[in-house]
Amino acid sequence: MTVVSAFWNTVITHVTAIVMAIAAAGAVVIGFLGLMTWHYELHGRADFDVARRVMRAVYDMRNESSGKPQHFFNEIQLTPTA
Repeated sequence: MTVVSAFWNTVITHVTAIVMAIAAAGAVVIGFLGLMTWHYELHGRADFDVARRVMRAVYDMRNESSGKPQHFFNEIQLTPTA
């Protein structure tokens, strides 16, 4: 093995190590971005689910009370005073 060949062997070894380190850092960044996207999606889905439940409850209340008189005072029992 000549001196030039040993030099290029060392250069290739170092370049390979640097490229692998950059690839590993890139994989960490891509993984972190994926987790953050999943986190935002999870919170958005939870908010959407809560909003959907509230709207369903409002529609159920509306549909349950449709066709009936809207007299809420009839449900309160007042005791007569002497």
